Amino acid sequence: MHFPTDEDSIRERVRAIDPIEYGKSRNFLCGKVTHLSPYITHGYISLRHLRDVVLKKYSVQQSYTFIFELAWREFFQRTWEKEGDAIFWSLKHPQENVVHESGLPEAYLLKKTGIQAIDNALVGLEAHGYVHNHARMWMAMLVANISKTSWWEGARHMYYHLLDGDRASNTLSWQWVAGTFSAKQYVANQEMINKYALASQYKTYLDKPVNMLLGGNVPDELSQNKSFELVLDDVALLRESMSLSELKKTETWLYSMWTLDPYWQPARSTDVQKILFIDMDDLAMFPMSAKRITFFLALSKNILDLKVFYGKMSDLETLLSDVVVYKKHHPALFNWPGEASDSEYLFPEVIDIPGGFMSFWKKCERYL
Repeated sequence: MHFPTDEDSIRERVRAIDPIEYGKSRNFLCGKVTHLSPYITHGYISLRHLRDVVLKKYSVQQSYTFIFELAWREFFQRTWEKEGDAIFWSLKHPQENVVHESGLPEAYLLKKTGIQAIDNALVGLEAHGYVHNHARMWMAMLVANISKTSWWEGARHMYYHLLDGDRASNTLSWQWVAGTFSAKQYVANQEMINKYALASQYKTYLDKPVNMLLGGNVPDELSQNKSFELVLDDVALLRESMSLSELKKTETWLYSMWTLDPYWQPARSTDVQKILFIDMDDLAMFPMSAKRITFFLALSKNILDLKVFYGKMSDLETLLSDVVVYKKHHPALFNWPGEASDSEYLFPEVIDIPGGFMSFWKKCERYL
């Protein structure tokens, strides 16, 4: 799957959204999904904008499933806003029957799990930085519930490779599958995988009734775990970054990898500096692949006169201590200097965020 970074191609992809076909086929790996998630994750396009674009051409009824799925992303984001860094630990319940606290199944790392649809997804993850959402659920299920490995190990591995690796959506989706952010663990058997992958694989360790897949022993194919290293390749950032001395002490519009909206204009000023700040300490804690870094840097080129600064938060705070600073609203930026713009939520009318998605959605529906 190709993800262009030029404005025209992205806008054409937005115009091509067909919520009717999306609703009918989104669960199939070959379904008509939008492939817009990397642009949403990096703040190039807002959920509200996508909803408004769709509702100009289609009715609420025709767009219902599409907006419902957008709301999942908002729910995860606002849960992060509510819970803070607690989302990076099991949020509601401890993970059950964990056998491996670290590493990942060696077969998973080698992309030889024996489940063809999952192996294909693992190949696509590393090659393209993208996996269909249904396949992500199968991957998370295999790691957390079948191999009984800590969900966090799988989540950080997937986040590293994904072009659309949103911290809230990725982390809480893995927790939802593992049953630490939901009422029960998610499981899919071979029959279900075959249906949505349009596959015909049989006689695997998943070729059983769903109720027989949880609680048993780890399959021999997944029994050996292996440690893995996520190497931060920041060469592109080091090459693009300006030194602190090259930045000015003037009104600043502060961008992040999560807020790359080329149309954001928080104030009308003549002498303004635009900085894309990448916190090197934060990136060391949540490393990304070189492919991911190259992608968001290319996306940032659509913002006129943007300067990249890859460095320490303390240096940025010193530089901007006596100047006007604006930033976009995002839970990753709460501790950044500056005045935050209003959120661009789908449902800003919903103030109190419940612990479950369906409760959240019931509150949202009345504003559709």
